[in-house]
Amino acid sequence: MNLKSERYEDIRGWKPDRVVSSVSDFADRQYSHVILATKCIPDVIKTPEILKPLLSAPYCDRFDQPTYVLLQNGLNIEVDLYHAIKSLGQSEPRIVNTGVYIFANQVAPNVVTHGPFVQLYLGVYRPNDRTTTVNSSQEQTLLENLKSLFHNADVTIFPEIQRKKFAKNMINVAFAGFSCLTRFSVSAVYRPPPTDIPYQPYVEPATADRVEQYTRG
Repeated sequence: MNLKSERYEDIRGWKPDRVVSSVSDFADRQYSHVILATKCIPDVIKTPEILKPLLSAPYCDRFDQPTYVLLQNGLNIEVDLYHAIKSLGQSEPRIVNTGVYIFANQVAPNVVTHGPFVQLYLGVYRPNDRTTTVNSSQEQTLLENLKSLFHNADVTIFPEIQRKKFAKNMINVAFAGFSCLTRFSVSAVYRPPPTDIPYQPYVEPATADRVEQYTRG
């Protein structure tokens, strides 16, 4: 994969260190962190179902539970995972929720563009707790260790992440609502105002043929 980044410069031929065909194949060793970056769509599949091989034998008999980091939108997305880990009867679940702000698009097969912006909010999930304003020493250490894994990113630790999650979801709702009501892409928000010279609506080249066929056709 070729990454064209304003922040990290061009990275050609990037490959992940390890690729597996399923979570079951992934569940063969101890992990300190498991970062989940899928869409959270509980009506289709819930997070504990995705991570089932890590939440059942033989994995949970051989290894300790990792810290789970949820790079997902949505509210209360941690609840099902928390109860699934809790039911194992091991240590208290360690779940980190996040607010992610990053501008990236796939513009061609195996080509991704990325802007200058990388912002990540981190906070520990505490069930039924919306009033704690200071991280415990254990929580702070957990979050600081996680923060150190992200290179050249603007990472901020918060003692109460739910407020930041709510704000992020409101931004998503606003942009999604704009696109649905106007039938324009989000990039149209940042387009310069029109002049006397007419022009065609901008569409991403990677999906232009499908937009022409299914939306404008």
